[in-house]
Amino acid sequence: MINVLIATDFKMICKGRDVYLKDTTYNTLKRYKKAFGTVTLCTRAYQNDSTEGFVLANDVVDNYIPITNLLNTLIGKHDKDIEVAVNQCDLVVARVPSIIAYKAATISKNVNKPLFSVAIGCAWDAYWNHAFPGKIIAPYMYKKMKWCMKKTDYALYVTEQFLQNRYPTNCKSIGVSDVVIGEIDRTVIEKRYKKIESMDFSEITVMTSGSVGNKAKGQEYMIKAIPLLNKKGIKVNYLLAGAESPAYLEKIAKQLHVEEQVRFLGLLSTDEVFSYLDKTDIYVQPSLQEGLPRAVVEAMSRGCPVIGARTGGIPELLPDNYIVNRKSSKQIATKIEGLLSKDRMIHASKKNFERATDYNEHTLSARRNEYYSKILSNITAQK
Repeated sequence: MINVLIATDFKMICKGRDVYLKDTTYNTLKRYKKAFGTVTLCTRAYQNDSTEGFVLANDVVDNYIPITNLLNTLIGKHDKDIEVAVNQCDLVVARVPSIIAYKAATISKNVNKPLFSVAIGCAWDAYWNHAFPGKIIAPYMYKKMKWCMKKTDYALYVTEQFLQNRYPTNCKSIGVSDVVIGEIDRTVIEKRYKKIESMDFSEITVMTSGSVGNKAKGQEYMIKAIPLLNKKGIKVNYLLAGAESPAYLEKIAKQLHVEEQVRFLGLLSTDEVFSYLDKTDIYVQPSLQEGLPRAVVEAMSRGCPVIGARTGGIPELLPDNYIVNRKSSKQIATKIEGLLSKDRMIHASKKNFERATDYNEHTLSARRNEYYSKILSNITAQK
C-alpha cells in the first residue's frame, strides 16, 4: 500500500485529535483509504463549529493539514506545509475545482510526484454563479482546472461527457460518478405508480435538495415558477431540503406572496430525504452549477419524475424533454404543467427508476476500484 495526500475543499471539523466530516465526504475518504492505504487530508478546517450532521472520521484520516483560510492558500501562505505533505506522500489526489487542490497539484508537478486529478464539478460554473468575488476568481479557477486535468498522470471524471469535454486530459481517464445508490427496492416503483394513480393534479408537491444558502442551486427560479402555476390552477407546495440560511429565498417567496407554499426542511439525513421524496410528486433541480448531482439520482431512485436545468451532468441523467434552460422560471412552469397527466408521470417515473439502477454501488465500485488498482500497481512498481 502507499501514502496518499487528498487535497480538496471539503469541510473538516477538528476537535482535539478527533476529525469530523460529512457522511458523503467520509464515504469518499473511506474509498481512498481502502484502495491506497495511509491517507493525509489537506482541506478547510474549523475548530469551533458544531459537529451536528458530521461523523467521526478518525478511521479514514491518518493525518491532516488544516487550512484555515483559502485566501492565504491562494497567496501562498500554506505552500510550505503543503509541500512537506506532497514530498512525504506517494500520490497526490487533487479533487478539483479547489484552490487547495490546485496548490497541491502544482507542487506535485514541481517535485515530480504522481498526480491523480478528480474532476467533481465545473470550475467556471461554480464560481461565476456566485457573488461578485466569485466572478473575479472564476477565470483563474477555470484556467487552473484546465491545466490540472491536462497535466495530470491519472484522471477521473464524475460525468460521462460534460466535464471531459470542458476539461480534457492527455492521460487514460475514467468517467465514473461519485454518486452511489444502495440496493434499489423494486417495491418503491410500485408504490410510486399507485401514488400517481391517486393524484389530484390541482395541487402538487415539488421538491429540491441542495444548500438553500447557495444561489448556484437555483431554487429561486422554482419559487418564481409558483405564481405562474397558481395562475394555471395548479397549487404547488414546494419543499426545500438543505443546510445554511434560507433568508434570500424567504425574501423572494414573500415578495411573490407564495411564502405559505414554500417550506424549508433544513439539513436532512439520507433516510429523511428519501421519506420526503416518496411524498413528492415532481422533483426539480434548477441548478446553475453541478457536476453529476447526487440529489437527482436519489430522486430518480425513488421513482420521482424529474425536471432539471441544462447544467453540468444533469442532461446526462434526464431525457431532453425534461431539461429546461438555466434561470428560466417560465420553462420550469411549462414543463411541470406538461408533465401533469397520469400516463406521462408514470412513463417518466419508470424511465428515471431504471436509469438510477446504473448508479448502484456494486457496478460503480467495480469500475472505480479497477482504475484505482492500476494506479496502485504503477506507483508500487516505481517505488
